[in-house]
Parts: sequence; structure tokens; C-alpha cells
Amino acid sequence: MDDEMMGMSPKERCKTPSQTSLTKSGESCSKLHGLVKRYMFPGLAGSPANVAECSTDGAESLRALDLISCLPKELALNVFRFLEARDLINSSQTCRLWRYLAEDDVLWRNKNSEIGLPDERLLLQSPSCYPDGFQRSSWKLNYRRHYRIDANWRNGTKRPAKLVNAHTGYLITCLLFTDNNRIISGSDDGTLKVWSVETGECIFSLLGHGGGVWAADVEGAVLVSGSTDRTVRVWNLTNGQAEATLYGHSSTVRCLAVRNGLCVSGSRDCTLRLWQVQVAPPGTLVLNNSCVGVLQGHGAAVRCVRFNGEFIVSGSYDHQIRVWSATEKKCLHVLAGHTHRIYSLQFDGTHVVSGSLDTSIRVWDVRTGALKHVLVGHESLISGMHQRDHILISGNADATVRMWDIRTGTCLKTLGSEEAKHESAVTSVHFDQNFVVTSSDDGTVKLWDLHTGQFIRNIVTLTSRSSGGVVWRIIANKTKLVCAVGSRDRNNQITNIEETKIILFDFDTAN
Repeated sequence: MDDEMMGMSPKERCKTPSQTSLTKSGESCSKLHGLVKRYMFPGLAGSPANVAECSTDGAESLRALDLISCLPKELALNVFRFLEARDLINSSQTCRLWRYLAEDDVLWRNKNSEIGLPDERLLLQSPSCYPDGFQRSSWKLNYRRHYRIDANWRNGTKRPAKLVNAHTGYLITCLLFTDNNRIISGSDDGTLKVWSVETGECIFSLLGHGGGVWAADVEGAVLVSGSTDRTVRVWNLTNGQAEATLYGHSSTVRCLAVRNGLCVSGSRDCTLRLWQVQVAPPGTLVLNNSCVGVLQGHGAAVRCVRFNGEFIVSGSYDHQIRVWSATEKKCLHVLAGHTHRIYSLQFDGTHVVSGSLDTSIRVWDVRTGALKHVLVGHESLISGMHQRDHILISGNADATVRMWDIRTGTCLKTLGSEEAKHESAVTSVHFDQNFVVTSSDDGTVKLWDLHTGQFIRNIVTLTSRSSGGVVWRIIANKTKLVCAVGSRDRNNQITNIEETKIILFDFDTAN
């Protein structure tokens, strides 16, 4: 294609396109004309014959077309790289040469890089040819997929969400993604369930706990759960079998985290325990699922824990956060300053972020234990937080969602207007490079623009929201959103009470 196209004479390469094509791409032509005049025309001063030959009709858009057609491929692509993606697509409809240039793979790789898109071309079908023989750019397909996903988040899809009845009549306490496109739900009915995110089918029901499941974490094929029955259980996700039941806590296991085969569990008995957790290959028996350390020091129930393999960070109802060494199994710092119970933690390996019933959020240095910032503005319990790099999103029982810069301790914005905000407590928050997703006790899931803070739409609005329907929690990734919903009062006999269910959204689909 390169030799065929670039071997044509200037007149052959710049045959006049149809009027329809010119109309569609007129704006792009104008942009290219400006780019050529700004960056390339001085360099063409020594080639008046070619320029004159390709610029005879006088139309602005065709001048740009003619100049591009007269350039060597490398220079033409250098002009095209200044265009935005939408203009590249419009330009490809102008003529055969422009279409060839606008499909350049390096050009589209740069467009992906400009906006920080990950390389997910392996998720796409192998690039094929257009019917007329043009080779599709794999990087362009990557860009288009991400553009489509973004549009589906903003506008919704024609494919309806999947509704999965789960843990009927009980509360969904845990919601997790696995590495192989599955969902795990835990409930106060004492069970965990593994679901297919594609079909909504229940793959495994994990039975064995003698009380409600209030904590769970997953690493590879290992699922670990904690319960009001005071045990920690280890499950094999390849076959749905229980591998071990770990005893030691004397009260409810309220939180846990797994990293590199080591589990840290926090309990209402005021302690944390470290467990070596593994699953067995088929036909073998694992004997080393055992307690390898007990961390004591908190004066009340341990409510939340974070673990990165080196440091363990725990938050307690004693108003304190403690930083522990995972290898030495000792307390390194006691982070004191909150005046009420700690309910949530974020930890990125450098900063500890704690949320409390005292309405404040505090940012600490994990290595020194020093307090860096106190974030104030909320009026009630910090009910959920999510951190990415230096940006923190917090949800609160006061129904507001705030964005913070933890480097400076400043509130960047409060999301939405008074009319758009949640009507009651925010139950969970999630964000990525474009969107913030929040759920609430008011029975809605809302989508916000991360960069402007503006409300976009309600993704979920429960019909039962006025009679007790709530969204307990959400999890999300680039293409999926999973919502756990149910009723605030599970003993209420109102006829339209919300059944406990999971709602699955897939935004990686063509409309």
C-alpha cells in the first residue's frame, strides 16, 4: 500500500473527493490547511512547481488537500499528528490518500498515549482489513473501544443490566472482583457466592460459616473470609472447596486483608492475627494454614485494616490507628488525634488516610507516624473513601461527596449541586481517570465527572427508594459496575420492599 500510494503522481494522489466527503470533513480540511501553512509551507518554498500543480482550484479545503498530497509520507504524517482523533476520523473520509494516512498505526499509538489509554489491544480481535483492502490500525481500534466505553458510561447502553437475586432477605456485606472476571458476594446469611460477571450465573455457593460473613478478600485463587462465628476460612476458587478453618479470635472477625499468601484479620476482640494462607493443588493437602502472629495494643474493636506486604495499618473504635511491621510483628507507630471511632482507611504505601465518626479525615506519614493534614468539611461519619495517587474521594453520612488533594490537604471540590446530590448517607465511592461513581442509602447510584465535579446521571434509581430500597455497596472497574441492593428494613412487610440482588452493568458493548 505504501509503495502504491506514495508512487502516484501528485495529480493522481489528490483527485478531487466527492462533495459529500468534503462537506463532512470541511472543518478538518481547514485545520490541516492551517497546520500546513504554519509548519510546512515555509519548507515548500523551494518547490513552487509541485505546489502550483496541486493548488489550481483555489478552494481553501482543496488547497489543504493538495498540499498534503504533495508532501512525502513522513511530512504528511507529521501534519496529521497535530489533529485531534475526531478530526483524523473525519479526514479519513475525504479521499483515499488521507484515509491511508489517517490509519497509520504509529499515529494512533500516539493518540492513545496523549490521553493515557492503556494498551489493551490483546482484548480486541486481530485487526482485519476494510472491504476495500485498507488495513485497520490496531491502535485506532484500541482508541475507539475506550471512546465507546466512555460514552456508554455517560449515556447508558441499549443492553439492559443483569439482575441477579442473591442472599434473599439478607444483607450483602462484601463485594469483590476476582482476577478471572468473577464476582464474590458475602452476606450476613453466613454464605459467600461466586458469580459469573458475564452471565450472572452463580458458579459456587461457599457454605460453612456458622454466622454472618462480615469480611472477605481475594488473592488469585485464594479467598479468605471472616465471620461472626469468630473464624477465618480459606477457600479455593478453582473448585469452590473450603481449604481451612482458622481458629483464634474470640469475637467477630470484622476486617481482613490478604497479600502474598499472608492474611491479616482484625476482630472485635481488639486483636489482629496474621495467618499463612494457601490453597492446595488437586490431590494434595495443605498443612501450613496457621496463625503466625498476634498483634495486640488496640483498646477496642478493630474496624478496618490495610496491608501492603510490609506495613499493616489498623483502625479501631479506640480512636487510634496503628502501624505494624508485618515481618517483625510489632507496632511501629500509634497515630492519635481522632476523637471518635475509626471507620475507614486508605493506604498507598506512603500515606495513611483515616476517616472517623468525628467527621474529619487525617493524612499521616506511614514511616514516621507524623500527621500531615487534617481534612475538614464533612459533617458526619466518613462512610467511604477511595484514593488514587494524590486524589482522595470521600463519601459521608451527610450525603455529600468531596474531592481532596492529600499532598496539600485542600478540598478541590464538592461534587454536584444541591439539587443533584444524594438525599441521604453515601454508602460507597469509586473513581477512575474520568468518573466518580457513588452509591447511597437513598436508593441511587450516581455518576459524576471527575474533572469538573458535575453530575452526569443516575445509573441506578430503585423504584423502592421511597419505601426503604438502598444500594449497600458498589464495585467497579473500567468496563463493569456491580451494585448490591436491598431493603433498609428487612423485617418490613411493605409490598414493594426491595429484594436483595446484585445488578451487573457492562459498558464494553456496542450500542
